[in-house]
This record gives sequence, C-alpha cells and structure tokens, in this order.
Amino acid sequence: MPAAVWNVVYAAAAYVGAVIGAGTMSGRESALFFLPFGCYGLWGTYLCIGLFALGGAGVMQAAQKWQAANHRALFGRYFPPAMVNVLDIIFSLFLFLTIAIMGAGAGALCSGYFGLTVRDGVLLMTAAAILILYTGRQGFLRANALMVGGLLAILLIMFRQSYTPAVLSFLPPVRIIDGWIPRHWFLASLDYTAYNLALAMPILTAVGAGLPTERQARLGGLLGGTLLGLTMSIITLTLVPEAAAALEVPIPILLVVERLERWIFPLYLVGMFLALLTTAVANAFALGRRFAGGNGRLERWLAISFVALALPVSTIGFIELVGVVYPVFGYFSIIVVIWLAGRRKKSMPAGGKTLK
Repeated sequence: MPAAVWNVVYAAAAYVGAVIGAGTMSGRESALFFLPFGCYGLWGTYLCIGLFALGGAGVMQAAQKWQAANHRALFGRYFPPAMVNVLDIIFSLFLFLTIAIMGAGAGALCSGYFGLTVRDGVLLMTAAAILILYTGRQGFLRANALMVGGLLAILLIMFRQSYTPAVLSFLPPVRIIDGWIPRHWFLASLDYTAYNLALAMPILTAVGAGLPTERQARLGGLLGGTLLGLTMSIITLTLVPEAAAALEVPIPILLVVERLERWIFPLYLVGMFLALLTTAVANAFALGRRFAGGNGRLERWLAISFVALALPVSTIGFIELVGVVYPVFGYFSIIVVIWLAGRRKKSMPAGGKTLK
C-alpha cells in the first residue's frame, strides 16, 4: 500500500482513537446527548457525521499548513497571546481529566464484569497505556491504528447481531435530563461535537503537522470524522430499544450486548477496554508533545508521567466525571469554534499581530 494511503489511515485512526473512549463505546454519551430526544436524537447523530468530518479536516489541514506541532502553536495563529495562554491551560487540563475519565471507565468495567476491583482496572489501564507510550511516536501510531481497526470490527459485529429495522420508527418519550446537558437535540449535538473536536484537537495538530501534504491531512480528518460520526449513529441506533433504562446505568450498551449470543459479550468488553486505552494514550501523547518542546525522549516520559498522575483523579467515578467534565467543556468549545470560524481568513504570525 502506498505511503500516502498509510499516512491518511494513521491520521484517521489517531482521530478516532482520541475520541472513541469510555463515553462513546459504553453508550453513555448516546444516553446523555441523543436518546432523550427520540428520533430527533438520531438526526443529531447524523449531523455529527458532517461536523466531525469538516472539523477534523479543518484542524489537520491548518496544523499541516502552519506546522503547528501542538494545540498551543495552532492557537497562536488565530488568537491573541493572552488568550492563547488561557486556552492552553484549559485544553491541557481537559486532556488530563480525560485520561482520568478513561481510567475511571476501566475501573467500572473491570469491577463490574471482569471480577476485579476498581483499583485493579485503573492500574491495568495505566500499565497498558505506559507500555504503548514507551514505544514512542511511531509505536503509538501503529498500535493505535491496530486497536481502532479492532474496535470498529467489534462494533460492526455487535450491530449486525442486534439491529432490526423496527428501531428506525421507534420514538421513545422525550425525557428532560438533569445536569449540564442541553435540552434541545440540535444544541445537544453541537455540544457533543464541540467538546469531542476540542478533545481531538491536540492529537489532530500533533499528527497533522507531521504529514507531508495538506491533502493527506485533509483526507485523514475527513475519514476519521466520518468514522466517528457513523460510530455514534450505530451505537445510538443499537440503544434505541433500551432508551428508557439507558440513562440509569453506567454502561448502557451492555443492556443490549448481554442479550446477544454469548460470545459477543466478552468480545465487546474487550472492545470497550481498547476504546478506553486508545483515548488515554492519545491524550497522554498529545500532552507530552505539548510540553516536550520537540524533544522526542522527553515527550515519551512526560506522556507516561501524565498517565501516572491521573491515577488519583480516576477514583472520583466514571458517571460523575463524564456527566460534568464533558458537557461543561463542550459549552466552552462552542465559543472557541465560533471564534476560530470568524478568524479563519486571518492568521497570526509568531509575534501575535493579525495578518490582514
């Protein structure tokens, strides 16, 4: 296969791996952002396909064009210096909290279905992430592509086993949800897409800047975003018959998986763990790249350190972290995306002065 094709595949897999973590594969995000709105929630997932594709392509292409190796460098092209500092702090904190959320998800998964304690699950996730990060940038990209390929295969197998055409006409009652989730399907879809794009932005810049052409960067973003949107649509469709109960459990997708053939259940559990692992590794890699200043050796050890430091935060709990951190950051991300859209034609050089 030509090198250019592999570059696009690696870029798309990095995009998917950065986002398809605990909230997505568990069905938790579907239960929060889409299922309460009935058939309108399904339309929301279709909207996400286009938004993910266009947003990912735009960020990767910009990173390649400006050779912005991390999110701070990319922000420096579009925001004043003072705002760049604020954005850098907020985005870096969110990346760190997402690593903790993946650990919390692993703890919930292992304690509920593998017969381990929550601490065992968090430690297992941490150890696996450290092993992958220790291999460096190329090792991360290859391992991530393999894990994402396996994830998508598992998801398609599960969907084929559970899907029935009747779900397309099924309209669950609209439920007003508590907390920070928007009360309208369109706003909920925007919020969901915004925080996930923001979550992926650091890894999109890190990978996009390393691609040889803008075309490869654009195609990688389009492919990865399309796969992400389709994944959310498939998971939401699968959960429709269980919409009433989905909000009440930490891992809603298992309500469906447990009713399928016995071999599907352990397979999907493995897939969920891989989803958690890909997102934890992608975020740790992006954080390490942000603070390493181009030093590959330091980048590796910083990424490993961030995974280890996230251990105590992971004990807060999966539902609590997902229900607060994600939607709140989503509101903030919408503001950032609107600002970026307005500044699309006006880039900023290193000195911070706007180019007219």
